[in-house]
Amino acid sequence: MFTLTYIIGKKVVVRATRISVVTTVLLFLVMFTLTYIIGKKVVVRATRESLQSRGLKAGLVSLAVSVVSILVLIAAVAVAATVAGFGAVLTAFATLSGALALGLSFAAQDLLSNFASGIFILKDEPFKIGDWIEGEDNEGIVKAINLRVTQLETFDNELVTVPNNQLANAVLVNHVANESLRVS
Repeated sequence: MFTLTYIIGKKVVVRATRISVVTTVLLFLVMFTLTYIIGKKVVVRATRESLQSRGLKAGLVSLAVSVVSILVLIAAVAVAATVAGFGAVLTAFATLSGALALGLSFAAQDLLSNFASGIFILKDEPFKIGDWIEGEDNEGIVKAINLRVTQLETFDNELVTVPNNQLANAVLVNHVANESLRVS
């Protein structure tokens, strides 16, 4: 690999060095390992501690830590590839990844909608496990709240799985959210 510098339109060789494939791969591996370990030790730990100190639920903290861990992995690959001289490969990979993400987002639109709604349900807590809720099409006791679906047990002892985007976009009555206001 030759390093060239251009001075006023004329090519000047600054240094001529050859870096072997083994050296390039080792450089990539060392930079990846260092970046990944530092990212996991610093960024992921800081994210976890910051969210826990704000009193967020364990499920949301776990979700955020998982997302940050994936971002640290992607950043480690990007940094290592750049330092090892794979800039062109990294650019092509980023372009391909962007196109793939766009296609997948259209294909998984309902799944992503349910996932986002699940995050809002867990954060906003319009209902919690054990509450009796009533919506447009569903009524029952909340048995489980997951990121994609919520499970209700009906009064006929049936387990109904409802996508979270339906619950997030519906008018819900939570019959046990408040204490009784009247006595009959």
